[in-house]
Amino acid sequence: MQPAHFSLPIDAIETDFLAQLSTSHLVVVAETGSGKSTRLPVWAAQQGRVLVVEPRRVACSALAEFVAQYRGEKVGHSVGYAIRFDNQFTDNSDIVFVTPGVALRWLSEDGLTSFKTVIIDEFHERRWDTDLLLAMLKARAKHRLVVTSATLDSDRLTAYLGGQCLQAAGRNFAVSVSHIASDSRNMPDERHMDSQITNVIVEQYQAHQDILVFLPGRKEITQCIASVKKALCRDIENGTLDLIPLHASVSDSDLTAR
Repeated sequence: MQPAHFSLPIDAIETDFLAQLSTSHLVVVAETGSGKSTRLPVWAAQQGRVLVVEPRRVACSALAEFVAQYRGEKVGHSVGYAIRFDNQFTDNSDIVFVTPGVALRWLSEDGLTSFKTVIIDEFHERRWDTDLLLAMLKARAKHRLVVTSATLDSDRLTAYLGGQCLQAAGRNFAVSVSHIASDSRNMPDERHMDSQITNVIVEQYQAHQDILVFLPGRKEITQCIASVKKALCRDIENGTLDLIPLHASVSDSDLTAR
């Protein structure tokens, strides 16, 4: 089945990506939301089996689900993932998303011999395990390497790999930025973060409906959700508002159910 096509900023480099991947390692620099995490594996799979290394478990399963749907199938067939205690792939899967820990284990076991290309996504986060993985793969010189980043000193990394660098355009949509305070003395007090964020959410919810809130950790997420539930209890009871936590402790089954 041919996948339904929709345009993403990363699509502009498809021809160059495929041409250069056949002869050299690649560094791909593209902003968050450009489509690099979903498009590049599909393109690379045209030249052989692809292992995609993602920094978090939830990214592995979510991206695998998305790419499988893009191909018109269920995850676990041509597109799969492997995270701790959860494997959804076969030997015939030509795209497999994994965490750095799984990639390192497989590398030590069989050298990742069944994969032609290894994509290390979100490299700008600079984790020790992805740094180690990249160094080991470069030393072995058995795979074509693709390293992606939203913000990174691409010249140094490209020189390290001895490859080529591709850059994709940014967002398709204009982004406006509003600041709560211009004076640091008027910045929100983090001791009452949940209530202050709730005020902003309530105000924005009336106008925009869909809101994505980034918070420091699970504790703050839990506190903020509890506060918003009190402020917008009627909307929740009516089924017009759904509050969805997203952090590493949320199970894959809960995410899928959402």
